[in-house]
Amino acid sequence: MPGLTLNAISLNGEWRIDPKPSKNVTEHPLDAASWGRFHVPGQWAQQGYDFPQDRTVALAREFNIPSDWTGYRIYLRFDAIHGGLLVNFRAHLVGAAGVGPGDR
Repeated sequence: MPGLTLNAISLNGEWRIDPKPSKNVTEHPLDAASWGRFHVPGQWAQQGYDFPQDRTVALAREFNIPSDWTGYRIYLRFDAIHGGLLVNFRAHLVGAAGVGPGDR
């Protein structure tokens, strides 16, 4: 992006994982007991999580968007998603991939 000194933020590192999220998972703070630790990039099984493929699992990460990005379109890119994905930003659905309309 012209005029920006940095135009990417890596979200690699520690995320939070809720293996059995409730319908209102976005209302739970990330330090609640239901959230475990998950390292990205990484595989669930290699980090001690074993889920059936049809189970919904929540992953979360808090991050800040630089103020000098104001006015620019921002893309969130995932390089290795192996199933359906719903993306919420501030508890609002902003994107979906590999899921049917009934899953949203």
